[in-house]
Amino acid sequence: MAAKTLSSLERKVVQLMAAGLLDEAVSRQVGLSVRTTRRIIGKLAQRLAAKSRFQAGVLAVRNGWIDA
Repeated sequence: MAAKTLSSLERKVVQLMAAGLLDEAVSRQVGLSVRTTRRIIGKLAQRLAAKSRFQAGVLAVRNGWIDA
């Protein structure tokens, strides 16, 4: 299972992802390139053992890492 904490950047990215923003919009919000944002999303999905970005958001909420 994933670590019990997320960095502030990871938390922000997963919050925006869970809110339904696309990679481009997430990258603008956090001030990173789309490529870097996609890497973060991929690593988050891997850490959460998620099969999709939607599932990553659900798991982050269920684990209490972000608010619904």
